[in-house]
Amino acid sequence: METRLNTIQFLALRSIARGNWDFRLGTFEWRFNGKWSVLRRHLDRCLYDRAWDAALELEGRGLVEIVTTRCCPGTSCHRNDRDEFRLTTRGTALLQNANATSQRRKAAEHTAPETPSVPVGLLNSGSWWQGHFIAPLA
Repeated sequence: METRLNTIQFLALRSIARGNWDFRLGTFEWRFNGKWSVLRRHLDRCLYDRAWDAALELEGRGLVEIVTTRCCPGTSCHRNDRDEFRLTTRGTALLQNANATSQRRKAAEHTAPETPSVPVGLLNSGSWWQGHFIAPLA
């Protein structure tokens, strides 16, 4: 049985699914406080390195792959070739399963509120209130 992904690995998986990571420029999108932002290698080296290591671990698990995109297909030019991470079918399936579980959990949390146990007509009459909340006069 495989171990679960840690937080950094899961965020890296979501980030790779969102868009391709640019190896040369050292930029990719990362989620901070519920908002996607561009993470740059030269601005936050520590988090960038942790995310990079997580992506390589995901590749080792078979969830992502490194694909070389040719700049000029059919020629000998390799000047602007790009290596990028992409999700494999296993990675896509894992992410879809995680999204479906999250959506089911949200739907369960937003169920209809409970109906009152006392009929509304009875609540509007004074007799029910007198017996339950208003102390009888002695």
